[in-house]
Amino acid sequence: MNSKTTKLIFTAGMTAIAIGTSYSLIKQYNKKVRLRRSLERVKQLFSDQNDITGSWLEDEPRIYQHEDFKTKAYFGGLIRKSHGQLLEYEFVLSAKSYALLDLKLIA
Repeated sequence: MNSKTTKLIFTAGMTAIAIGTSYSLIKQYNKKVRLRRSLERVKQLFSDQNDITGSWLEDEPRIYQHEDFKTKAYFGGLIRKSHGQLLEYEFVLSAKSYALLDLKLIA
């Protein structure tokens, strides 16, 4: 191979790596944005958001099963203050649509 061919192959390889890396980073960023927005939507279900003292959302989906329904989902929770008490809720979001699948008071 001559030097032009070597440079062309090197440039093509580096371009492919850059495109692949960029695609992966953009995909991860978009996932985090969707998860953050979904968490905010769950918080909005409570009329007074100022009472929310903490919240969390797992960044990797797990299997969620309810009766005969089974799907990949993100699990999360939030803590809010109501009448001087801290109440803890858990919720489940669909990994495909980010729709709320379940919300329950646990403590």
